[in-house]
Amino acid sequence: MSALPLQSLLRTIGIRPSLVDARFDFADSLADVCAPQVGDVVEQISEARSLDELWQFRTAIFSLVARQHHEGEARRRLKALARHAPPRRRVLASPETTAHAAF
Repeated sequence: MSALPLQSLLRTIGIRPSLVDARFDFADSLADVCAPQVGDVVEQISEARSLDELWQFRTAIFSLVARQHHEGEARRRLKALARHAPPRRRVLASPETTAHAAF
């Protein structure tokens, strides 16, 4: 299936391709984290209906990654996710504010 029909299908059922990409990136940011909560968070990420809703998972991602690795790694991952910021939140998603906004 080519990308164009898939994008049309996703839009028809109310899912924008950018949301699908964001869901994958958010879930992937937890791929190497081993904690009981990861499965629940990834499931909730997969069910997010908007970028705004998805954006709310940054705190959980930061917390889980920081516990598994360290705060620097958690900040790096949030910075990578900032490209998915909902349009009105793009200013708030700068690298300086992203790490602090997690708390």
